[in-house]
Amino acid sequence: MVERLATGTRTGPCTWSATPRTSANTCENWGESITWTSRLKVTSVLYQPPPPRTGRVGRPKTRGPRLGTPGDLAAAATWHKATVRRYGRSDVVELAEITCIWFGVLHTQLLRVILVRDDKPRTKDKDERGYGLPLVTTDLTTTPKT
Repeated sequence: MVERLATGTRTGPCTWSATPRTSANTCENWGESITWTSRLKVTSVLYQPPPPRTGRVGRPKTRGPRLGTPGDLAAAATWHKATVRRYGRSDVVELAEITCIWFGVLHTQLLRVILVRDDKPRTKDKDERGYGLPLVTTDLTTTPKT
């Protein structure tokens, strides 16, 4: 259905937002005209992009070293402050952006993971994961602040 909407009614790129459950195998064969944005599951394992081909005989590597789960990424990330508009107000949050692959879902397609955290934790006993909201997108061109 998304492919029909993107090819039949639009002349520019189409952005599709979905839950992580609908993400598996849904957007694997889409072209450049459709981008996909979703909440990332906290148990997702992410990897660095595959290294360039070596020219040697044999199957090339399909993924780089393991980066870990969103919690692991948050621990090693560089955070930047940004003002975002949400819930009808402007809030200052911290953003971290990582380019990687989600091999279990989209194999070798490059993705961007955006981690969001703020000073208002989701729970009473703070947020132990190191971030508040993990987002994943196939759109590599826009900035996290848009």
